[in-house]
Amino acid sequence: GLASAFTVQHMLERDLFEKRLQDQKPLYLHEFLYPVMQGYDSVAMNVDVEIGGTDQTFNMLAGRMLLQKMRHKEKIVVATTLLENPKTGEKLMSKSLGNFIALDETARSMFGKIMALPDEVVEAVFFDCTLLPEEKIKTFLSMHPKEAKKALAKEIVRMYHGEKSAAAAASDFESAFSKGEAPADTDEIELKAGLREALLEAGIIASNAEFKRLGDAGAIRVVGEDTKIYDPSARPFGKTLRIGKHRFVRIRNETPRGESL
Repeated sequence: GLASAFTVQHMLERDLFEKRLQDQKPLYLHEFLYPVMQGYDSVAMNVDVEIGGTDQTFNMLAGRMLLQKMRHKEKIVVATTLLENPKTGEKLMSKSLGNFIALDETARSMFGKIMALPDEVVEAVFFDCTLLPEEKIKTFLSMHPKEAKKALAKEIVRMYHGEKSAAAAASDFESAFSKGEAPADTDEIELKAGLREALLEAGIIASNAEFKRLGDAGAIRVVGEDTKIYDPSARPFGKTLRIGKHRFVRIRNETPRGESL
């Protein structure tokens, strides 16, 4: 059986389990079963290469061992460092926390979200998320933090959207940041229910939790007015909204009666 491929000693090699025991905190049996079942995924899918964060190294290696035993096959494991704030240890990219930057973000949204990152994480993102040589990164890091972050944002947007889109996103950001103006080609969305649902559907926010976090911080504003939106069911027809520091969206006017939403 699967369980016979593992020993308790093997399980206790995991630093998380070892620390739990040292701190005299509970270590539950089902926690041993998780790496066993995740490891078997590699066997079931006949995996050649598995890529994951360093927090998953133990589980990925469990799959490698099972593949060796059950299929006599080698699996390559690629473990990448986690993007964390060096000051707080908090994860920079977490879907559940609503603070991730998706690869399919629009150029403008990607640029704005990178500019919203804390200054202290710029170095880590340069090294982990770009292909720039170390010397060039060091040159950028020697600049003022804001300029270094702009260079980072432009480089990442260039990688996924091209040079022209990166330049346009940078120009839009400058206009929005320095003048508080919405970009000329700000995305327009339709309200079928409340504002929160519309923002979720458009991919402008990632979760209900992100809407609440932004609302509690007073970071959902009507452009040109001293109005903040807290209510997830709000219907600000015809308004342009600033979401956080660097994201903008226009709400279409209310659909006339007799027309379906």
